[in-house]
Amino acid sequence: MTMTKDILDWCEKYLEPKNKHLGNVPVCPYARAARLQNKYKILEVHNWDSFIDEIIKEFHSIHSEK
Repeated sequence: MTMTKDILDWCEKYLEPKNKHLGNVPVCPYARAARLQNKYKILEVHNWDSFIDEIIKEFHSIHSEK
């Protein structure tokens, strides 16, 4: 199992379902639609030394797409 799969499973199990403690609304009302429409990005960084560099690179990539 990958980190990405773990995160997506967690979203499906905990963020997307209606939560009785929140008045039967999902914890995140946008999570399901984002997942189903593939409008999310999970960045897996396996080398701690390059963690910040990878985040900065992704940040610039997202801003250059707009």
